[in-house]
Amino acid sequence: MMCVEVNGDEKLLMVTISGPPGSGTSTLVSKLAKSRGWESMNGGEVFREEASRRALSVEELSSKAKIDLDVERALDNLLQSRMASEDCPEIVESRLSGWWAHKNHLDCLRVWVQVSEHERARR
Repeated sequence: MMCVEVNGDEKLLMVTISGPPGSGTSTLVSKLAKSRGWESMNGGEVFREEASRRALSVEELSSKAKIDLDVERALDNLLQSRMASEDCPEIVESRLSGWWAHKNHLDCLRVWVQVSEHERARR
């Protein structure tokens, strides 16, 4: 698997990594990025950036998103927009990134990491 260049500088989304908390997605992304020399984007980072932009704590934005579907949709749209942009990193990690890649017809490998509840709790 290699990074595909469009006009010499732009990168394309190559892979999405998804899975429940504690499943090892961050470890996988870190190792894949290091071995391939790729950049990555984490959905949690995007969420934290948006909370900061709105002058809210992560907990406050999370609470708003739980009761206001428009907030949740705006966050989803923000990540999808970044995934489809010319400057998207090669790896995107978020629980729904694989689904969004499918929904938006982004040609990339979609990986779902699944581990037992016992292993997730151990981590």
